[in-house]
Amino acid sequence: MPDDGVVSVALRFRERSVSIRLTLATWVLAALLLAVVGSSPLASQVVRGIVRETESDRPLVGVLVSLEHAEPRSGDSALHSVGRARSPSADETSDRVPSARDARSVLSNDRGAYELRAARPGRFVVTAKRIGALRFVSSPFTLADGETTSLDITLERVRYELPPVAITAASPCASLPNEGTRVAALWDEVRTALSASQISVRDRLFRATVTRYARTLDPRTLRVTGEDRSSRAGVSERPFVSIDPDTLSRRGFAWMESDGSLVYHAPDATVLLSDAFLRDHCFALSTGRDSTDGMVGLTFEPVARRTTTDVRGTLWVDARSFELRFVAFRYDRLPVPADHPNAGGEVRFARLPSGAWVVSRWFIRMPQFATQRVAELQPMRAAAPAERYVVASYKEEGGDVRVAGAGVPTPFAILDGWVLDSTGIAPLRGGSARLAGTRYAAPVGADGRFTLDSLSEGKFTLVIEHEGYRALGVSAAEQDLSIERPGRSQTLLRALGTPQLMGVLCGTDSLGDDRAALRAHVSGNEADLTDSGGATSSVMGDTKGVLMVQVSWSEYSGTAAMPTREVRRSAEAVLDSRGAALFCDLPARTSLHIELLQDRRPTGTRQAVRLEPRTLNAFSVKR
Repeated sequence: MPDDGVVSVALRFRERSVSIRLTLATWVLAALLLAVVGSSPLASQVVRGIVRETESDRPLVGVLVSLEHAEPRSGDSALHSVGRARSPSADETSDRVPSARDARSVLSNDRGAYELRAARPGRFVVTAKRIGALRFVSSPFTLADGETTSLDITLERVRYELPPVAITAASPCASLPNEGTRVAALWDEVRTALSASQISVRDRLFRATVTRYARTLDPRTLRVTGEDRSSRAGVSERPFVSIDPDTLSRRGFAWMESDGSLVYHAPDATVLLSDAFLRDHCFALSTGRDSTDGMVGLTFEPVARRTTTDVRGTLWVDARSFELRFVAFRYDRLPVPADHPNAGGEVRFARLPSGAWVVSRWFIRMPQFATQRVAELQPMRAAAPAERYVVASYKEEGGDVRVAGAGVPTPFAILDGWVLDSTGIAPLRGGSARLAGTRYAAPVGADGRFTLDSLSEGKFTLVIEHEGYRALGVSAAEQDLSIERPGRSQTLLRALGTPQLMGVLCGTDSLGDDRAALRAHVSGNEADLTDSGGATSSVMGDTKGVLMVQVSWSEYSGTAAMPTREVRRSAEAVLDSRGAALFCDLPARTSLHIELLQDRRPTGTRQAVRLEPRTLNAFSVKR
């Protein structure tokens, strides 16, 4: 095995490479999501230097440099020269498996400079890792009490291939040694990005505006049905921190509390980098497809012996630069016997020009369960249990991060829209556009155009509201759409015409040549109207206290043998929750009398109206 660039890594990996495709997931919520590593008190043992590229001798920014304890091997001298550092040989690495708990790490600044401080004297090595290049490991050296040592580092140019990495621990998941070597090499790239994201938060290397949201999603379509948002600007912060990795290893990533509530946990960067997570999961390589084309994945799944709720997913890395793009996970074996295919999360990462790493956006999606009677679903199975669990909705919590002066694309999306009237020729002037269940809204201009900005990913219903359609109790147009990535997109809508409105309101798209439809809205106190009529049934049984609208008219019939006679006709409808009554089959070109009834007795003013054939009309009834 070559001496140059060999690193000892203990990993578990599984036999076959499995491509795990998730519809929007994330977890690590690293950086903004992780436990900030507390800084040790400043000590007087210091190592400082400059990190440069070997070929060009230019300083390198954002290189992860760490000071790690290294116990001397038998026969080693107590003091090593710290001239030009070198990569260790294979037998040296076997004696030293660095641990994150023993390391103090920083990112090199824009001048390539770094400074590391040890809390106490001892024997150390300095490691440096640039994503896509071999890891640098210095010769072991000793820092005496109060000593300051200079150590300049040179790194090779970025390589676009996985470097060799030694597997030092036997793994029950391992059966393909060649794949295991590549898995461990890719993990070295991933953990560099995760560690850098931790340091970026710990050392406050950027300022950002964090917009958080809490959503309710339809369990089948994942459409947003409700959303609350808040924003906060300042230095990097931690919107999510997972609990202790050993506790997650023991109890699982979700469990039922004594009060019956289900508590969810997601892995942050600290959890992912922990010995417990590596011990409990198998890893394999996966090739990206479709939305992950051009990426290589490091999939993870629980080892076979795991019985508690766990997570499985993929860390997706750019296949050329080896930069971490996003992590997706889903829950495995939740403690509720119900299907939950969309339970999981996702975290997306971005590298800033300063070398810092940031979580650009994230979410965790948690199923909310309810019981449903089996008798309603399977009436023939009398012996079946009385109830079963179903997903009533998903609760999604997440956020977007906009870094000040970062020069990176905004994590938000912008939607430009244009609304035409029912003819499809002229613009629908005025009104407003909004995403149902959210606070996203914008006016529709005189040219029918609108813009919604600062949008997060998700599935939404775009609603166009207009005064003319509001009188009919409907929106002018609706459109289901998906915001899948940052950027600018466009959409075109056409307002509903009479046939579509008839279909929405009356269940038919046509009226007879002598018929018309009417929606009568009662003006007055809306609360009084809905309290009186909105909760009542349309069946005319007990009508005590019920508000309803009555439409009456006269019809005339007669023959030559019999004189013409008048027949009185009427139709009644209970007010709906909006204080309106709908009539879908009224005579056209006939004088109609409309009045409000309470307890079947007239109340208010009796009004007259005449409708044109095959029209849908709105009418206000005075109370």
